Amino acid sequence: MKDSIDIAIVDDEVLFRDGIAHILKEEPQFNISCVASDGQDFLQQLEAIESPDIALVDVKMTPM
Repeated sequence: MKDSIDIAIVDDEVLFRDGIAHILKEEPQFNISCVASDGQDFLQQLEAIESPDIALVDVKMTPM
């Protein structure tokens, strides 16, 4: 069993994305495995990493 929960953060708002990442990094049980600016960026990053346990995704982003 893993010691931490892998989280991906996908949001086009830099301040929100960085703020959430900063807050979650303070908790030892969370690992930020991916931070992406849009859906396409997220899909590209997923090709290089193991799938996260949780993805926090903004539903109103362009281009996806």
